Amino acid sequence: MIDKDQAKFAITLSPAVGVDEGGEVMARPSKAQRHQKLLEEIQANPFLTDEDLARLFGVSIQTIRLDRMELDIVELRERIKSLATNVVEKEQFIQGYRVLGELLGAKPGKHAYSLLTITPEMVTPTGIVRPYFLVAQAHTIALEVLPHAEEVFTQSANVKFFRPLREGEKLLASAELAETKGDRHRIKVVTRVGQERVFRATFHIFTPNVNPDTGE
Repeated sequence: MIDKDQAKFAITLSPAVGVDEGGEVMARPSKAQRHQKLLEEIQANPFLTDEDLARLFGVSIQTIRLDRMELDIVELRERIKSLATNVVEKEQFIQGYRVLGELLGAKPGKHAYSLLTITPEMVTPTGIVRPYFLVAQAHTIALEVLPHAEEVFTQSANVKFFRPLREGEKLLASAELAETKGDRHRIKVVTRVGQERVFRATFHIFTPNVNPDTGE
């Protein structure tokens, strides 16, 4: 094992090596490997920002942008537009609940996304959106992550609002299945305006009629 100063010197000689937390020199993924992983990450979550990807891969934001250009991956704004144009129904229902906004996509057992534009009917006389709408959007999109169930019971919800929201702002909610233990599920939802996080929620949901082995 070499000390950290030696490891840092090794990096200056070769950009193909890195240092782990213990000071060990280790090979960094090749450009081809990074490109393959980048495609996989964006396919799994098309709402990752360049900043998110830079942190994930341990490279600069400029490197990520160059990678996207080489792979013909459009920027976040264009990816959102592309998903929105694929929406067929303006109103959809999940477990009997009306989905507020547009359901952009979902993969049961993994994640789901929806887009909601704040309209005049959603705001208070002072112009601030009523909190109910953010919670309702988050809850219904969380249900889309679950496997099919005849009965769903939300046991608890932990929510946090980061700032007041106003008419015209577009709320992009992304839900992720964080944990499943038998018929009990923990789902995390983050809502953003652009790249800014404005709301988050964690739901604990019980699906008593779902077989934990088959998801049916």
